[in-house]
Amino acid sequence: LPKLLELAEAAAADRSALEDRLAAAEGAAPGGALAGFLAEGVSRFTDDDFLGILTRWTRGVLETLPESARLMGQFLACLGDDDRNLVVVLGNWADLWRRLKRPGKQPETVPLADQLSAAALVQVDDNRYRLHPAVADAIRGTADERLREAVDTELAAFWQTVAHQVRSGGR
Repeated sequence: LPKLLELAEAAAADRSALEDRLAAAEGAAPGGALAGFLAEGVSRFTDDDFLGILTRWTRGVLETLPESARLMGQFLACLGDDDRNLVVVLGNWADLWRRLKRPGKQPETVPLADQLSAAALVQVDDNRYRLHPAVADAIRGTADERLREAVDTELAAFWQTVAHQVRSGGR
């Protein structure tokens, strides 16, 4: 529930978008449970209900972002928690962009992360990108097999290079 409230707060700047998200969430909630919760502060939701609403909300927010920000979100969601850091992201973003045959030079990571952060999908702190586990699952579910394979391939190459540099003393 706290993550849903955080997402709603991020959407509050655009009243129309917030109303659309709330309507979609209400439509997904059994028997008007969302309206009851908002009015009474008591939830009739099950854990699965909350997870389903969070998944739909997350995907709805992701769809509103520019394509490059969506790709960054999917990239981050496909990484493991320990790999969601500045070194790994910067070491793989340009290679992923090229592997996917995206046109032009890859966009800078900071503005993309800012967009994801403003949408409450990603929290950036201490050179780390933090995603709520359910948000990461929801976003990862929007990534097609080609993208997931490209992330895995680039990450494997990155860590092989790091291991080689460690073995050779940084040469």
